[in-house]
Amino acid sequence: MQSPPTPVARPKLASWLFERSIGNAAAADALGTSEQSITNWCKPFGDPGRTVPREAALERIVAWTEGAVTAVDFYPPHLRGPQRYEPAPARGDAQ
Repeated sequence: MQSPPTPVARPKLASWLFERSIGNAAAADALGTSEQSITNWCKPFGDPGRTVPREAALERIVAWTEGAVTAVDFYPPHLRGPQRYEPAPARGDAQ
């Protein structure tokens, strides 16, 4: 029996779009950019054609995804550090 394929790690925007059945053309329209930019931003980590959105585009992405996708999500997990998924305690909650 053949083993299942290993998933390819991509920036979070790729999975966010996939989970909502939003194509690259629709994402490009919503974000005011080109379809090629969306394609390049969603390429697997390590792909030489992958790019990271510039600051203005990142601001639009964060707003459009309601904070679900942020700047750090465009970098491979090994570069994010352990704090990525550990929220800081709220004021008054720290002991």
